[in-house]
Amino acid sequence: MNIEEALALVDKALKPERLNDLQELVFRESWEGKTYQEIGWSTGYDNDYIRLVGFQLWQALSDAFEEKVTKNNFRSILRQQKNLQLVQLVKTTEQEKVPFLELPQGPVSLDSPFYVERSPIEERCYQEILKPGALIRLRAASKMGKTSLQNRILAYAGDRGYRTVRFNFQQADETVHTRSINSTSGFSCSCFDFSSIADY
Repeated sequence: MNIEEALALVDKALKPERLNDLQELVFRESWEGKTYQEIGWSTGYDNDYIRLVGFQLWQALSDAFEEKVTKNNFRSILRQQKNLQLVQLVKTTEQEKVPFLELPQGPVSLDSPFYVERSPIEERCYQEILKPGALIRLRAASKMGKTSLQNRILAYAGDRGYRTVRFNFQQADETVHTRSINSTSGFSCSCFDFSSIADY
């Protein structure tokens, strides 16, 4: 710990009070190992007055840290206080954390920390979805994030004022698959019904 860190710790402990200029001077000189007499000589103050300022300084720190602080032990007390603050910070941080993060069992929300971005795939999808009549086919193994990516693509298009149709071939009934020789034509016929819906 250096002198500036020590002073920051003292300032925090004494809040809302602060060290006055002379107390800070005594603190800095004591940190350098100078005696009250040496501090008095270098500053032009009477030795007894410097001793009184030092006494008031150590008393204020004793009250703040709730243990006896003297010119001889203030460095070790400050080190202990810094360590205590670090331990408290770690405890506070651990308490603020979510106690248990459950792994997702399906599509993750748009703001989920579990979503893994796939560059440049996403950028290409975002560009393609804005083209007229866009059709994007997402194909990957199970549990790879296809639905989460789809949700992001549709949200991206929706944010830009586009109306979207979500169509899942696995949920389509048999008539959609047999309506035409070409499944894309059957898909187009099914989408036509949805796209003619008026805005509300």
